[in-house]
Amino acid sequence: MIDRRQRRPGAKIKILLADDQVMFRDGLRQLLEGSGQVEVVATAGDGRQALRLAQQLEPSVAVLETALPLLNGLEVTRLLRRDLPGVKVLLLSGSASVDFAPQALKCGAAGLVLKKAELLELILAIKAVARGDTYFSSTISGSILSGYVRMMEEAQADRLLTDREREVLQLIAEGYGNQEIAEACFISIKTVEAHKTNMMKKLSLVNRNDLLMYAVKQGIAAQGE
Repeated sequence: MIDRRQRRPGAKIKILLADDQVMFRDGLRQLLEGSGQVEVVATAGDGRQALRLAQQLEPSVAVLETALPLLNGLEVTRLLRRDLPGVKVLLLSGSASVDFAPQALKCGAAGLVLKKAELLELILAIKAVARGDTYFSSTISGSILSGYVRMMEEAQADRLLTDREREVLQLIAEGYGNQEIAEACFISIKTVEAHKTNMMKKLSLVNRNDLLMYAVKQGIAAQGE
């Protein structure tokens, strides 16, 4: 079967760009398209929209902010790797204080670049992941080995949570109430409560604050500014 994402020599790389900051997203789109090497086929402002557009358009590369609302970049990556393995994922992190490299690897991302990086580096990263390679910024790559052991230790606990539970956990961490979570996930309020109870039991957590701290530590939700 011919992969329709395979590029002809000299063809522009088709990407999906997702970031919740409108000015940053629109500005980056102009810069990337101005390079003449990238075609931004769509943009998204949250993780759910990004996932839906990726499923519809199947771009060569999805460039995703790690801290997307509703469904963060790490979770979108996990779902894309499961359902659309041909779409390569390059994550953008706006935080140098949170080590996302081990989490990015675990979710199946092909690369991770800091948002403060030069445009040239981002284009190099996009080109690398589009051809099947990996790319991690030099400031990030040094943390990958040191975080590997920690990642393996945390992997067992993380696997305890289902995709739906991680989805509910992010919405809880973003401040959504039970009714809003139920509507967003198309489930009942009773099911939301059941997910919360199951998560705390699986992770040996006591209360909502423990859940919030776990979400931040695991990169499921961004830490408030």
